[in-house]
Amino acid sequence: MRRGVSDHVRQCQICQHIKNPQQKSGKLTPITVTEPFEIVGWDITFEALMSRLILHHGCPQKLLSDQGAQFTDEVMQVLGKCLGMTLLFTSPYHPQTNGPTERMNKTIKQILNSFIDPLQQNWDQVLPFAVYAYNTSVQASTRVSPSGAFYGQDPKLPPELQTLQVKPKYRDHLPLLRYSLHQNLQIAQKRQKRNYDQGRQAVTYKDRDLVLLYYPIRRTRLSESLLHRWIGPYRILNRIRTNTYRVERRSNGSITTAHQTMTMLGHKARFQ
Repeated sequence: MRRGVSDHVRQCQICQHIKNPQQKSGKLTPITVTEPFEIVGWDITFEALMSRLILHHGCPQKLLSDQGAQFTDEVMQVLGKCLGMTLLFTSPYHPQTNGPTERMNKTIKQILNSFIDPLQQNWDQVLPFAVYAYNTSVQASTRVSPSGAFYGQDPKLPPELQTLQVKPKYRDHLPLLRYSLHQNLQIAQKRQKRNYDQGRQAVTYKDRDLVLLYYPIRRTRLSESLLHRWIGPYRILNRIRTNTYRVERRSNGSITTAHQTMTMLGHKARFQ
């Protein structure tokens, strides 16, 4: 009887929809990049991407974005194919897939917050200076500035500022610099993975397993703390990448992708 009661409680449908797991699942899978423009994260219109990036520096091999309609429509698919670019997308509610872009945006916002007026009306005038400051600052992970890594040298600064920090010229040793940058990036990624994986459990789902998906949508006039956090169940169709799965909702047959580390939870059903 004790076992029956325990199984009944463990398989309670409402409990699974409202409770968060005690142990986080899924470990970090860093994105490996070996050369400039191998993967470019973006969250702007294609017109801006074309005029500000591609026409100045050429086409990246892969473009990584969220699943906004402006990135996933048929026109973008055709343009990407014509330009020889592979389009990659983050999983729903998991912007960490495009982590470098999200982190850069956070830094840019912090710089803007220090210089914009109280009414926030001059942010567009300050933005170019914020981007310049970011591009000429040494990054903790690579130990060189973005400008130095890409162009082989940083833009010239006023003499008064150059005396504050002597920056080496990389152009004559650019291949060696990029090799060193790649090594530094690998070291940083290993450190980040070690910290991220602490307390996490590696879980692999099989085809036809049942899972719940995290659903952080707020509803008017309803207490956010009392809303159901998880919806489903969904059935696993196949695994796309290490932590990303293609799933189908049992109630209506809708298909989506989900990332395991933040948005998936194993479902315990009484009837499969």
